[in-house]
Amino acid sequence: MSRMTGNTHTPKARRRADLWLTHLVVGVWMLTASSLSSGAWQEKPPARDVHSLKAALVLSFCGYTIWPETSFSTQETKEARDPLIIGVWKDDRLARALKELTKKGKQIAIRTRRIDPGNTVKPTTTPRPVRVLVLEELPRPDEIHVLLIGADRRRDLDQIERLYGARPILTIGLAKGQAEQGSILSLYIENRRAAFEACRKHERRAGLELQSGLLRNARIIDCSKR
Repeated sequence: MSRMTGNTHTPKARRRADLWLTHLVVGVWMLTASSLSSGAWQEKPPARDVHSLKAALVLSFCGYTIWPETSFSTQETKEARDPLIIGVWKDDRLARALKELTKKGKQIAIRTRRIDPGNTVKPTTTPRPVRVLVLEELPRPDEIHVLLIGADRRRDLDQIERLYGARPILTIGLAKGQAEQGSILSLYIENRRAAFEACRKHERRAGLELQSGLLRNARIIDCSKR
């Protein structure tokens, strides 16, 4: 994926993409909170609710991440923008939920900038369509922007860190503790609520920036010993 230069979007389109994502996450959270308060999740939350919630949060995480400007093409136009590509490794139900949320050309606002120490240039925000890939094997690093790692794939985390750890790919484990073992984030359900962890060391190694709106709600993991 080659370097992106210039703004190929309009403020109106950017606001639409931001608002759609905000309304999506708020709506799913309200649905979940309603289910919790009414006692609908007495033992275990329904799989459909869980995967819809996780899908909305994954998209929210993407919106709160700043990618290097080199992550997207230099040849973009307003009519033809690179999509944000999300690869799903061994969680088909989450992949279906993501496809459902992003169908009909829905776009999310993705932020990029040249990431250098001390760089304070305001990120460029571009509305992008989302492409969801159900992975049969781990892809090349230049084929995805986000990798979701199934809850039962802990044994793959060392390989995933070797393949993608130094590349600008947002890796999200789908079980508690995966951020400590190699991913940047981990997303899981605990006590009938969604929770997530972040490893700043893995974030910095990947050359990404997680924004404060995400980090202030995360449990920050000490993964300095890895």
